[in-house]
Amino acid sequence: MNRIIFLGSGGGRGMIRTQERSTAGIYVELGGGPTSETSNSVKFCIDPGPGTLVRAIAAKLQPEKWNGILVSHMHIDQSADANSLLDAMSHNGIQPFLVAERHCVEPKGKNEKINDYFPCITTYHQNMSKVYSMEPGKKIKLNGMEISAVLADHYDPTVGFVIKTNNFTVGCASDGAYYKGIEKHYSGCDLLIISTAIPANMEAKPHFHMGVKDVVAMLRDMKEKPKLVVLDRLTPFIIRANIWKQTKIIQDATKVKTISSEDGMEINLENFSQKILAIR
Repeated sequence: MNRIIFLGSGGGRGMIRTQERSTAGIYVELGGGPTSETSNSVKFCIDPGPGTLVRAIAAKLQPEKWNGILVSHMHIDQSADANSLLDAMSHNGIQPFLVAERHCVEPKGKNEKINDYFPCITTYHQNMSKVYSMEPGKKIKLNGMEISAVLADHYDPTVGFVIKTNNFTVGCASDGAYYKGIEKHYSGCDLLIISTAIPANMEAKPHFHMGVKDVVAMLRDMKEKPKLVVLDRLTPFIIRANIWKQTKIIQDATKVKTISSEDGMEINLENFSQKILAIR
């Protein structure tokens, strides 16, 4: 099975508070490779925000059998359930992997003026995991995947991820503002997930989040465009502005198929078909 499930589709403190859209993370399941090391599928979660563990159990995804997690930055809507998931995965002596932006796992430097959210992964949970501390430009090979960290222009240190296998390339552009050149990092992705907080009728603030106009600019400059773009980590602002209208603006301007994430949406990476899972 090669699939992605959006356990939640909401982002930001407004969604954390109301859960109008769940703030749970993204479940990824990729088929194994040809060697004994990667003969089984790899299962992991990207940015496990509040509600991830509960919704994963409700969806019968057996998080205790997952292989690890990826965390783009220390903000609570991306990391709140990280420790709980690592606990669940390691219950039977298996060492999960933890691929996380450096500040999620290391103390703040003496002169760093950034928020005191971290390390958001406790020392206890780091010790039970195989930790990969990530900074922009770093690449690792893991469970038949190559995972690259991409610079994100966010007000606290953040990375996006590009995940390559023999069959698929999946990009996940996490929270952060548009900057010239970001398109080069995500060019060639089959599926590109973009955190998009701001509708087309609003201006995105520098160093905060990407808006619909930014997604258009990013895709227009991309040499090898994705087969499918999914707007994710949706805020009340973009939903109130008619999220379906916002995806159409992007699609009409770029000719790239664009949809928005929904709670429980599963995407089959073989053919990009979608269905909504009933998660109770």
